[in-house]
Amino acid sequence: MAKRPKRTDIIDIAARGYMSVWEHRKTLTQMALFPMMVKCLTVAVVVILGLQENLLRQGLLYIPSFFVEGWFIAAALRLVFYHEAWPSFLTGDAKEDAARIAQRRKAIQACGILYTLLRLVSVLSVAMFVEYAGDPAANTEGLAAGAPAPEDIPFIVSVIAFAGATMLLMGSIWAYRYFCLYVPVALGRSIKSFLKAAFGFKASFHMIFVSMLCFMPFFVFLGMFHGMWDQLFTDPALSIDQPIYTLGSAVLQSVMELSVSAITAVAIGVYMMDVVYKHKKK
Repeated sequence: MAKRPKRTDIIDIAARGYMSVWEHRKTLTQMALFPMMVKCLTVAVVVILGLQENLLRQGLLYIPSFFVEGWFIAAALRLVFYHEAWPSFLTGDAKEDAARIAQRRKAIQACGILYTLLRLVSVLSVAMFVEYAGDPAANTEGLAAGAPAPEDIPFIVSVIAFAGATMLLMGSIWAYRYFCLYVPVALGRSIKSFLKAAFGFKASFHMIFVSMLCFMPFFVFLGMFHGMWDQLFTDPALSIDQPIYTLGSAVLQSVMELSVSAITAVAIGVYMMDVVYKHKKK
């Protein structure tokens, strides 16, 4: 009888991502100070300029923040998996240390550039989707003005639209692995080997679920905290300046985004090492 393949424990992989980040929390906090300052400043500028609804301009403003965040993620990944805490990973041998530093610099810079490009593609995709979907209020007004009701649309058109939406969804799921390429780049691993091993939908589903497990706790906490935060500033009995609200929101959003990015990247790295690369040596 054939032996059943070992099942991938997504919850365990996500938990190891959390634990790895928590284990290195002191060093990661120190490393995250500069990226957090850049992100806070960028978020504050977006709010001050009123660009919350303009995703394309937001993406352009966020380019420096994306690059610095990519640098932080690459450094965090190499800290967790290779124990590269600067400068303790140096050996004292000038030639070997120079090679290590060059390899580290190359991986971190490549990760920063690739992460920035992937984030820009993500922003552009969301902006195009929002533009295509349109404003729900405007759609309601258009329907009231004489646009055809859903029940008046021919059945074949509905089928084609549903098939197109399904294909788009499946294509997005399959392409998710490309949005995780910054992880093997940061670790100096083969992109070709990763794409070959993670070719099907199974790996993409695994990485999506790992990302969701890393994201959802922060999403729930952020929603609860934002509710209390908004109520605090809308209470007429409290006289708190708007700039404090903007700054506080920027700091909270920056801390949450960096935390989620680091934990997700480490968890994806754990998945890649366990499932994709199967502990192959560098």
